[in-house]
Amino acid sequence: MITIKKILFPTDFSECANQALCHATYLAQKFNSELIMLHAFIMYEDDPNDPDHRFPDLCECYDSMEAVAETRMDRCVDEETKGKIKVTKVNVRAISPSTEIIEYARENEVDLIIMGTHGRTAVSHFLLGSVAEKVVRSAPCPVLTVGPEHGADTDAMVYERILVPVDFSDPCKNAMRYAVTLGKLYNAHLDLLHVIEGWIHPAFYTTWDKSILDFMPDIKTRAMEAMEDFIKNFDVDGLTFDKNVAEGKAHTQIVDFAEERKANLIVIATRGLGAIDHFLLGNTAEKVVRKSPCPVLSVKTPEHEFITE
Repeated sequence: MITIKKILFPTDFSECANQALCHATYLAQKFNSELIMLHAFIMYEDDPNDPDHRFPDLCECYDSMEAVAETRMDRCVDEETKGKIKVTKVNVRAISPSTEIIEYARENEVDLIIMGTHGRTAVSHFLLGSVAEKVVRSAPCPVLTVGPEHGADTDAMVYERILVPVDFSDPCKNAMRYAVTLGKLYNAHLDLLHVIEGWIHPAFYTTWDKSILDFMPDIKTRAMEAMEDFIKNFDVDGLTFDKNVAEGKAHTQIVDFAEERKANLIVIATRGLGAIDHFLLGNTAEKVVRKSPCPVLSVKTPEHEFITE
């Protein structure tokens, strides 16, 4: 079982960030975690060489911005949440938001980052889609990304159905541990999905495309057997789960499967094996984050040891 003691919530106070905050406070209560709210100030972000910028005194600007951010953070944490979880508010001065998030998480041994995938469009914006993807790619801990369409009501935060893409790699095993923990916490159903990237080009010098199923007709059966062995590594007592095999582009199949099964959460490894029957999850995870119909928990082998029970 995974224990999460510190949750980092980067915010720019946008609507998408506020939706992510709802997930952050909900999980913080479930895990009895400390919630760290992080806001970064990025001065002259759009074009520092623009002569129209008047370049006021930086100290005065930062002091004013910090005061405003402090007030807005107070407003973010509602009365119901206060007293139930420990909330720490952090204001930092930064050049790159993604770098600041990653470094803060590393230096403070954060166990989980929860953030929105889209941010403000004004000069003061902090989080952009590209920022979320950079954090997913380089963070030292798992990252839960929440899109603007993923909702912030209670139903959206209760994970009744969790999708776990499986490629049998070590990072995938780590992701499965999180899926099992959340599955038990929410009494959720787990859908395990292995995707066979099945088309071979240029079909070994023939004039037509060939599917790997033509060369290995029993590969789906072998994949199901491999998933059965994979599951034996985890304590899934009390959980219900299905094993599924699909053929096609990994990220497309994962997103389509999540939509079809109405998944509430995808738990995916950010790095995987590159063999022909193991799809490469490194790039796949970022595409899934971008297109997923539900929040995505991206997990890779941690740089520091997470506490387990």
